[in-house]
Amino acid sequence: MTSLTSVRKFGGLDQDPRAAGRELAVNSVLEGNLQRAGDQIRVTARLINVADGASLWAGMFDEKFTDVFSAQNAISQKVADALAVQLSGEEKRRLNKRSTENLEAYQLYLTGRYHWNLLSPAELTKSVGYFKQAIALDPNYALAYFRIGRCLSGSFHQWRHSACRHSTSGQSGGGKGDRDR
Repeated sequence: MTSLTSVRKFGGLDQDPRAAGRELAVNSVLEGNLQRAGDQIRVTARLINVADGASLWAGMFDEKFTDVFSAQNAISQKVADALAVQLSGEEKRRLNKRSTENLEAYQLYLTGRYHWNLLSPAELTKSVGYFKQAIALDPNYALAYFRIGRCLSGSFHQWRHSACRHSTSGQSGGGKGDRDR
């Protein structure tokens, strides 16, 4: 099993799962997609053998989408159960950990992540705006601060850094959303 930090760079990309698996030096990769219709969500997941691309397992999971956190917990547990993964108490706790209890803040964060993955200066500017809106709803939302910090850190290409700096220009310090400075 590879760390979440290592695999996150593949999220939101149209990536060949076998190539991702080879880059991560793992034997198998779990890929999936999400569909939503009204208050129902369906997650389709497939475990792929990196060596030959063979499907080792596939499953489809449906949940009522009234609470995104409950749906995430239920589906991740169903996938783990289907794969017969034996999780320790700590692994179960991490699997179900919520970074915010505010559903609207979480949805703003996900929207920001969507724009983040579009990889253009204009979309990055939008993403920072969504992260700031999430922080306004939950001032303790560390992931939203983290994403803004990554943007401002200069750890990305120069155009990304410029786009992020542009999106925060003209703001004075000391405000509710400025705690990460």
